[in-house]
Amino acid sequence: EAVIAGGAAAELVLGKRKAEDTSIGIVTDGKVRYTVPRRLTSREEVTVYFRVADVYRGATVVVKDGERVIVKKKKLKLAPGEMETVKLTAKMLAELEGDVLSFSIES
Repeated sequence: EAVIAGGAAAELVLGKRKAEDTSIGIVTDGKVRYTVPRRLTSREEVTVYFRVADVYRGATVVVKDGERVIVKKKKLKLAPGEMETVKLTAKMLAELEGDVLSFSIES
């Protein structure tokens, strides 16, 4: 996570990336401990990394924009020691209606 954050900061300082007004927050349900990043500042394709709070078998990772499901990803096993990922495309981000995404685990 640190390498990704450092790379994005370097691009911003070097003028290769501009700071944008977009601010999309990410909230979790407790079964997802945290995400990296916690806030999206552009509508470009991004991979969101996250860790879960416990071991879950046969669970589904769900990302919602309000009540609208934008990603639903079945997983055989989720464990706290493994970093999981969800890729959000530029198209998904362009179609967001709200300013908060929620990440949750459904059993």
